[in-house]
Amino acid sequence: MTEEILEKKKDLAIAADEQGWTPLHYAALSGCTSIVKQLLQADRSSAYIVDKADKKTALHIAASRGHIGVVKDLISHCPDCCELVDQRRRNALHYALEKHQSRITTFVLKDSWLSNILLNAKDVDGNTPLHLLDVSLFGTRFIGDARVDKMTFNKENMNALDVIIADDSRNEIYLEQALKKNGAESGHRILSKSYGGHRKLKENKGGEDTDETNNIMLVKPIW
Repeated sequence: MTEEILEKKKDLAIAADEQGWTPLHYAALSGCTSIVKQLLQADRSSAYIVDKADKKTALHIAASRGHIGVVKDLISHCPDCCELVDQRRRNALHYALEKHQSRITTFVLKDSWLSNILLNAKDVDGNTPLHLLDVSLFGTRFIGDARVDKMTFNKENMNALDVIIADDSRNEIYLEQALKKNGAESGHRILSKSYGGHRKLKENKGGEDTDETNNIMLVKPIW
């Protein structure tokens, strides 16, 4: 049916509904690789169309759903679509890790080109995909990859280990141990060591640390 419709009216491949979703968005959501291929063959530009709410592409949706076949087809037909980010500046790997899609993450880790683009990219809050990781059993394999930066800080001056420690609702003992085993150390502990461990530091949204004892601003060290 898709083939017949596109033969009669090819531009329907990029027609968007009131949400900004194209047929490719819906095909990516359902994981239908055959329709994805037909839509891309009709008009490859559909891979670059974002929705109105979150600026998500079909690749973001496929990654969040774990549809590895769709992800491979999208990247095969339109390699640079993997560089597109949503309104929070999150890429497809952010979505995959946030939604626990280990097959997508494995695929990215095995591809050096994709890894170079996606592994340590920061969203609008400074979070890398690692900051969003909360799957203990798979997470240890992701953390063990030497290319993943375990000590990068987000805009709250927190690395992935800090995020896990700060969240009381998460019981991620294995993940915490894996991070420490692979060289991660709490950023707050490092900051305290940098100033001799005797100053009372208070973080602020500007990315600096306030010394409440002496009422001065300390510029956060660069690691």
